[in-house]
Amino acid sequence: EEHGYLLFSIVDNGVGFNLKKTKKGIGIKNIRSRVEDLKGQVRFISKPQYGTKILVKIPIENELR
Repeated sequence: EEHGYLLFSIVDNGVGFNLKKTKKGIGIKNIRSRVEDLKGQVRFISKPQYGTKILVKIPIENELR
């Protein structure tokens, strides 16, 4: 459990992709940019034939809690 953070994951069981071989398209760049604007962190986990998972961690400002 993490206090002071909004944590969420997005998971699919699609075809997945190799992160090392795939060009980082506008979708991945857009997600990274938006999370970084919120001073957060994002992690992409994907493997061909096993789907994709996106993990996001965004700090919650003290005045919002």
